[in-house]
Amino acid sequence: MASPQSLKTKWSHFMTRFNPDEEQQQLSDEPIINTSRRPSHVSHVSSSCSTIAEDTFWSDSMSTISEQSTSTNNKRNNYPAPGGESSSRPRRTAKRHLLHLFRRRGSSLDDTDYFDKEKQRLHSLYELALDEIKYAEDSRGSPYYVGDRITAREAIDGCATAFMNLQQQTTDTSLQSLLQSTMAPRLIELQTKFDALPLEQQ
Repeated sequence: MASPQSLKTKWSHFMTRFNPDEEQQQLSDEPIINTSRRPSHVSHVSSSCSTIAEDTFWSDSMSTISEQSTSTNNKRNNYPAPGGESSSRPRRTAKRHLLHLFRRRGSSLDDTDYFDKEKQRLHSLYELALDEIKYAEDSRGSPYYVGDRITAREAIDGCATAFMNLQQQTTDTSLQSLLQSTMAPRLIELQTKFDALPLEQQ
């Protein structure tokens, strides 16, 4: 088990991604590579995560990303995996709910109830990021790898942005501590998994 100091160091390193100056420097240092993506619903991850970060006036409805194209799903599930085997891991069908976070709560809604609902939505974004990392891992060696890796990065950033906004909206210090202790290790886990992905296919 990692020591508290080690987790603190990893967390500090993770949060530097959201420093605008450092992030701009990282972007300028990265090489330009082919970023073509497969024709799949995951191409919506970028715009969905951007909406989470920018929109401060959420309605009570949720945004639903529909996965109805069987041919697209089959293409994603059956591309050749490294070693010549086909990937048979089923893609989630039906609808994926990328749930709205940071909705303005009504005055009649208790803070704890609000926090619990928003925490569930945050967990949905965490699971989405895990899914996208898994798809990137599975697509190594295929033409889709670079695009899948970018999609995974966007999903992680969306989850981290959601976490920070929820912390800012939660005024109860005990709930803030609970959120920190729950999500910080998960975000570090996501970043660690992402860091294990090579920049380009190998």
